Amino acid sequence: MRKAVMSRLADERGVAMLTVLFIGAALTAVTSVAAFATIREFQASQDDRKAAGALSYAEAGVDRLIAYIKSGRITYGTLNAAGCANPPLALPTGTVGNGSFSAQLTVYDPFAANPADRYPPAACAARPTSPHPGQGGDNTYFVITSTGQHPAAKRVVRQVVSLKPVGLPVGLYAHAFDLKAHPSFPSVSMISETTITDRGKDQFTGTDPYYKIGDFFPSVTGRSVTDPVPAAAHALTGIYLKKSSNPEFPPSKNCSANNGDSQSLWDSDGSAGSGPITSGCAGQVGYPSTSKFSADQLAAIGSPTLSDQDYQAIKEAAQTYGVYCSFPGSGGTGATLCTREGVDVGANWAQAVQDLLASGVNNIAAYFEFRSGSPSQNNLNWSGSVWGCNSNPALSRSIAAIVRNGGINETGAGGNMVNGAFILDGDFNATGNFTFNGTIVSKGTVSFGSSSENIGMNPCWVQNMPGPFFKVVPGQWSEVDR
Repeated sequence: MRKAVMSRLADERGVAMLTVLFIGAALTAVTSVAAFATIREFQASQDDRKAAGALSYAEAGVDRLIAYIKSGRITYGTLNAAGCANPPLALPTGTVGNGSFSAQLTVYDPFAANPADRYPPAACAARPTSPHPGQGGDNTYFVITSTGQHPAAKRVVRQVVSLKPVGLPVGLYAHAFDLKAHPSFPSVSMISETTITDRGKDQFTGTDPYYKIGDFFPSVTGRSVTDPVPAAAHALTGIYLKKSSNPEFPPSKNCSANNGDSQSLWDSDGSAGSGPITSGCAGQVGYPSTSKFSADQLAAIGSPTLSDQDYQAIKEAAQTYGVYCSFPGSGGTGATLCTREGVDVGANWAQAVQDLLASGVNNIAAYFEFRSGSPSQNNLNWSGSVWGCNSNPALSRSIAAIVRNGGINETGAGGNMVNGAFILDGDFNATGNFTFNGTIVSKGTVSFGSSSENIGMNPCWVQNMPGPFFKVVPGQWSEVDR
């Protein structure tokens, strides 16, 4: 019996050993599976982090290109040719830490039924022909494609953006005009919130390349309201042939202003008789139905005040890419502080502008602000030329200058020539040999005091309007590789 018991115990020990071995093998398998799953989860987590990093870099490329559009270095014409007449607008590859991004922009047609036709070359046929809102300029679309890598992961995103006008007037716009001599005004509209004096001395010629007849006149005879409006003067409270008497419309039309040039029939005046006008001046093709210029028409032209966000965006662009200056102002203290592309250049802003041109930067954003005093007390003495509008961006030069809490004095020393825009809180005074192509917007008084001045606006400037006249509005966003 003892022998049988011993045999049974030995058998049980064998079974126990086998059970332990089996459990050990099972635990080893479970542990291996768990370790393998943990490693796979860790690798997936790492891949997700890399992919998220790559996505962040791709999004950074989109933001970087939008900021570049706002920089003032890119004009409407350059953007509108991207992927069509010109190659896509591309930024150099950006590198931050272990990651990088590259981004490019082309024109885009979001309304094409076939998705393939939303991109060049098909989208090129759908581009607006003018930045004027009534001519499709408020429906100018682009697509940004950005690739991010970090470090081995890669993500591609697309962002549709539209270019919208900020609502600034285009041409010559001021609270008031004081015309003291016989300047020439080729192909530009003069718009005043109050009065225009000495209109009889001023030479308006040609047609406005931006505004249409319908922007100033509700109807015309012998012309279409969509035709370019002849260059002329428009004032809400009065147009005077001389300084303070002889209104141009007393109340019938006047064909003798502008030294007998019939162009003056296209003037309009809020204080004038409403018409109707039933005949044109000698040699004139078509004529408006009325000479009335209403407050509603003035409001439709735009406001000389940008939004705080628009001012801040232009200021940041000038501080990063262009010229920025802070002046003490009337009665103020402290030094003038100026930067060029974010680098301190002392007080010599005019040299900073010329240095940018010499470095190959053709389109410049400049932001000047006075820290004290009032807009009527503070004036920037303009110095230097930035000249030459050209449809080829490599040859065109322009400047968009914002002056906060001040204005500009232009003495014409050396025959300065400027292609661009002046947007001022204060006055603009020109007294010498000065040539200007573009837009002057002043919340104060604009004064021209020399017959040697030529102040106009040609189609090239309109087709290459600077960045401060637009805002970039993000639209549809998508991940291309998902």
